[in-house]
Amino acid sequence: MKRLLFEVGFLLLMVCVALLTGEVAVRVVHPTPRRVVVVETPDRPFQTRGGVTVWPDTGIGGAARRRLLEDADCALEGAFRVVIAGDSIFNGIGVPAPEVGSVVAKARLREAHPDLPLCVVNLSVPGFSLYQMVARLESRLDDLRPHLVIFQLWSGPPRWPVRLGDRVVMWEGDPADPDLGNPYGLPRAWHAWLFQHSRLYGFAVVAAPADASRPLDLAPHRAFLDRAVEEVEAVGGEAVTVMAAQPSHPWDAQPPALATLHAAFEPWIDAHALQNVRMSEAFAGLDHSVMGLDEIHLNAVGHQALAGLFVDLIEPRLVAWAQEREGTPEPTTP
Repeated sequence: MKRLLFEVGFLLLMVCVALLTGEVAVRVVHPTPRRVVVVETPDRPFQTRGGVTVWPDTGIGGAARRRLLEDADCALEGAFRVVIAGDSIFNGIGVPAPEVGSVVAKARLREAHPDLPLCVVNLSVPGFSLYQMVARLESRLDDLRPHLVIFQLWSGPPRWPVRLGDRVVMWEGDPADPDLGNPYGLPRAWHAWLFQHSRLYGFAVVAAPADASRPLDLAPHRAFLDRAVEEVEAVGGEAVTVMAAQPSHPWDAQPPALATLHAAFEPWIDAHALQNVRMSEAFAGLDHSVMGLDEIHLNAVGHQALAGLFVDLIEPRLVAWAQEREGTPEPTTP
């Protein structure tokens, strides 16, 4: 009996030593998790918008950058109002604010049409999922009442931000699933406590593999996506989508996974008769090798091209709006 107790005790000790060693190793090595994890800080407080956890843009440049991107000094009343909703790609992370695509596009349009009042409000925030993009947009719809909203679609399913204390984990799946973000099925209280206090457990959670064999199913997200378009239309606006691309690949040779994602979104796009632009097609013929800040984000050269894409979407609608407002017939083609 004593021998059995000794062996059990020794085994438990070895387990504790292994767990402690793993805990220390994770804290020292800081391995990169498979999923995005965002930590709340004093300058990046979490907020709740429409039941979704969001946070402010805290990129380099601070309030001055946000003010320029969000066109905070623009006189909205009587202007043609454009809202851009995306993540770090449209936000222009790593690019000076005056060189971000939305800012450059407005400057070009103001130069081409100096008599037409135009506001371009870029609400994109680095790290945001599609749910967060829409939640932030919805919180501003009543005061902005945009004529045009440009939604960015990107390289993953609509990920739900699962909040656990001072951390958010971007998780795939149906947000109505009560076990979302709890891959090992622990009691919720245990799961939340361990995630906050054990870096080893936290890493095990965010590194938990997804079911790679399961194709992307937009069905759990359709109601949310439909609502986004309907709310834009309810304030008199039009929604369009832009499917982002990776500058680490030639524009005509994007990753197969991106094509699969695009194909999953297309029935929804068609159902709402939305104009959709594939960035890779819009950039066809441009040298991708000089346009990337990294494998995902555009540099200043890339944002010049993105500005051209925005201009192509905004300009005809801006001109038509001005003609309708002034009662001027549209020019006819001879």
